[in-house]
Amino acid sequence: MHVRIKKHIAVDEAIELLEKIQVLNEFEFMDELTIVLDYSIADAGYYSYDAKDKRDFGGEYDEVYANPNNCSIGNKQYGYTDDCCLKSTIIHEFCHYLDRRMKIRQAYEKAFPLTSLFLNSDSKDCVLEEICEIMVLYVTNPYLLKHIGKERFQFISEYFISPTECTARKFAQIWKTWPVAVRKKCRIKWEIWFRAGELHTL
Repeated sequence: MHVRIKKHIAVDEAIELLEKIQVLNEFEFMDELTIVLDYSIADAGYYSYDAKDKRDFGGEYDEVYANPNNCSIGNKQYGYTDDCCLKSTIIHEFCHYLDRRMKIRQAYEKAFPLTSLFLNSDSKDCVLEEICEIMVLYVTNPYLLKHIGKERFQFISEYFISPTECTARKFAQIWKTWPVAVRKKCRIKWEIWFRAGELHTL
């Protein structure tokens, strides 16, 4: 895997997670992957998923792009469902790449033809965005995904091993980094919260 950028502290954790995914799952094809920071693109990130995307946006099938100027650089929401930080953006675009490599979308549409798991506004747009947002959560906070979408968690786990520990202890560590506003959103939307170090669900 190549990172075609100058050193950027905000992406270090994302790159570390992608490297763990490669090692854990023995994904030799990831040797061809290039991560690019491009400050000229209009969106937070993109991946040329098909020939039309290549014509419209450029890029190659082994390149994922992110624009730090269009992301939230902080990591306070890292591992939540509406996370738009730079790390999550890189992982999201990587998930498009992984889906294209492993043809996850076709199997997902067969497994869940009638139901959706709307994690955020992006995941409502199309099934491909839904899959990638689910995969991002699987990579960054699998314990939360397991609670709010057990069937999706099981489905994705058949394709690759998450680099993040799937335990209540790890979730508690992530929870502590979130602002109060994000904790409230988690409780209201997903009915999950921590109190005195214990996980609670309604």
